[in-house]
Amino acid sequence: MKKEVYILGVPYVIRFLSPKKWRKCIGLDKEDRKNEDLCGICYGDRRTIFVKTGDDPESMDRVTRHEIIHAFQFESGVWYAMNKLWDVENDTDWLANQFHKIGAVFKELNI
Repeated sequence: MKKEVYILGVPYVIRFLSPKKWRKCIGLDKEDRKNEDLCGICYGDRRTIFVKTGDDPESMDRVTRHEIIHAFQFESGVWYAMNKLWDVENDTDWLANQFHKIGAVFKELNI
C-alpha cells in the first residue's frame, strides 16, 4: 500500500511494505543483524518514506510519524544542520511521541 502526502509543499510517497519486501528494499540480507530492528526509513533525496508492516497498528503509526518528521527536517533544511545522528533520532522520537499532546494544547488555545 502507498500514500502520497505533501511535506512543506513537496510530494512524498509513503510505502508500507511487508517484512520480506522491507528487508529487500533497505538491503538487509539474512545475516545482517545490525539494522534488524529498523522499522522505517525516510529518503529525503528520493521523497520517499518506507514503513515495515506487520507490527501492531500503534507501533506502525509511531514509526510513520517519526519518518514524516524526518521528511519535515529534510525539506526545511534542519536535517543538514543536525550533526549527531543520536540527537536527531532522540529529538525526532520525542516529537513523534508528543506531537498529539502539543497539538491538543494548540487546539485548546485556538492557536
